[in-house]
Amino acid sequence: MGAKRIGFIGIPPIGCCPSQSKLGSREYEPMRNQAVELFNSEIATEIHRLNAEKTIQGSKFIYLDIYYNLLELIQHPGFYGFKEATEGYCGSTLLNAAIFVKNQHACPNGYDYIFWDSFHPTEKAYNIVVDKLFETTVQYLM
Repeated sequence: MGAKRIGFIGIPPIGCCPSQSKLGSREYEPMRNQAVELFNSEIATEIHRLNAEKTIQGSKFIYLDIYYNLLELIQHPGFYGFKEATEGYCGSTLLNAAIFVKNQHACPNGYDYIFWDSFHPTEKAYNIVVDKLFETTVQYLM
């Protein structure tokens, strides 16, 4: 439809989501993260190939890596002002996913947590990840 600058966002470290780790533990699911790293690597290779082809005049594709940006938050929560990296602030069991808590009252102290529920990062976490993305990649899209 005429887009010339296209960014592909990689998959985050899903093996580190509270839903994938033992409750309150820093033990992550390494097999899931390995699968994500493989997928992200293959996507980055394909994007490089697309850019080399230059089939669409003036087009530019870029891979946006959120995997390592989010992993950095999870591994060093205190550095970024978080107090909790292993649980979602609205719960961390499968039943505490967004679809089940959507009609509940807002949970307190959301700024202390990386995850909102068992799967989704908080607004504060996303803001940090997106700021890092812009710092490292915006020049490639301009």
